[in-house]
Amino acid sequence: TGVGIGVGVLVAQDTVSAYVGKLHSGDTITGTGEFSVTASHEGEFKTDTDAEAAGKSVGVGASVAVGVVIEDVSAEVAGNLHSTGGAVTIASTSSVTSETEATSTVKGEDKDDSRGGGGDGSSDSQSDNATKSVSNSKAGDQPDLSKANANSNTSSGQSSSESQGSKNGSSIGIAASVAVNVLIADNTAKVTHGADVTAEDDVTISATADYHASAKAIGAALAMDNDTNIAAGVSVNYVEGTNKAFVDTGGSTITGHDITIEAVTPDGKTDDFVAWGAAAAGGKGK
Repeated sequence: TGVGIGVGVLVAQDTVSAYVGKLHSGDTITGTGEFSVTASHEGEFKTDTDAEAAGKSVGVGASVAVGVVIEDVSAEVAGNLHSTGGAVTIASTSSVTSETEATSTVKGEDKDDSRGGGGDGSSDSQSDNATKSVSNSKAGDQPDLSKANANSNTSSGQSSSESQGSKNGSSIGIAASVAVNVLIADNTAKVTHGADVTAEDDVTISATADYHASAKAIGAALAMDNDTNIAAGVSVNYVEGTNKAFVDTGGSTITGHDITIEAVTPDGKTDDFVAWGAAAAGGKGK
């Protein structure tokens, strides 16, 4: 009996803020040039697990990957600002990528090869090819279990786990993978507490956000000499993403040549959210 178990858990929380606090009644921050209150953050997080197993009678590979990312970015003006000769910009920018991937495989040697008969190890090769092909499918693509391409990526936040059981060929193979990805992201540019913002030039209140989240689970039980192979891949991708630019209802006054209040995604980009599970099982049996 061979058992391989891989478990990876990543939990990350970031808070980035630019803040002009509330002043005493009637007080104002005044300048002759431009005012800029900006907060910006970019985060990339990845959780990988890989489990591989084989045994003479039973091979079980189990892989679980969990990623939880919480991001809060804000630019806030709660006190009066007055520019006598320039523009006022209040801007918040957030770019977050969170990915989880769980892979499990059950492999075995070709029966002829395990006896020293010069076999080509086709069972291991086919299992490797299928797993790598699914792992490298792009977001939105249907996983292809017939091709083999392997790439490796790193990012600023990463958790990985790899486990191997004994490799002696098994008559029963079970490969199960679970990937869970949770992304909670909030990006806000705002004027609050009745603050007044005045500029001789333009006033811009801008929130820009770009969110990407994926959960991928791959189970491959393709030991060709096994009597029975079972594979399962389950993924869950939960996303709460907000992007807001606003002036609250506390009596604020915004004065400027041109006034822009916007909440946007960067030009040429879109938010991408993907969840898929892929499972492949097969064998020659007796």
